[in-house]
Amino acid sequence: MNATCNIITTTSNKKCKEYVGDFIEKLDAYPIWVTGFTDVELSFNPRIAIERKYKYYLFNEENKELFNKAIQLFVGKHDFKNFARILEKDSVDTRRKINSIDIISKGNILICEIKGISFLWHQVRKMIGAATDVTHGRREIIDIKKALNGEKIEFTMAKAEFLTLNNIEYENIVIEKVKNERNMRKKYELSRSDNFFWEELL
Repeated sequence: MNATCNIITTTSNKKCKEYVGDFIEKLDAYPIWVTGFTDVELSFNPRIAIERKYKYYLFNEENKELFNKAIQLFVGKHDFKNFARILEKDSVDTRRKINSIDIISKGNILICEIKGISFLWHQVRKMIGAATDVTHGRREIIDIKKALNGEKIEFTMAKAEFLTLNNIEYENIVIEKVKNERNMRKKYELSRSDNFFWEELL
């Protein structure tokens, strides 16, 4: 999986604006982009967000209508235990809420945008895999409905390299954007990555 948005916290006696430049400079040799910053209280927990947005990129998916019909089944509150990797030792509530799913067409690429508060391990990849199982005739719409109702049904897990965490939102927190196109392009070259979604950073 990739991320064009992720949040870290650090402590300092200075305000963010006073040292963000030095912070970016120290990361210059690494394929890590600093795209924004803000000052927060010490009690701030980056894991407690009000919404996360993932994007999944599909190539040459010819049956957009059927894919959309299948993937929209996940919108709302469901038990996603059949659409995630749950370890036996873990005691986790597998109920999650998907706020919305939007499909965007760009040439031969479908971009599936999925928004929710929190996600289980491999949940998005399993959701995408289930929808493509339907479009490729390996499963039917009813199989997704049955799995959401608790019936154990196996679905394909979509590849990780086409999934990206695209945005995270927090209550009452505004992140100030850093825009340094030259620095970003330099880091892109250093990363030697051919990932097509990197341009969203620029």
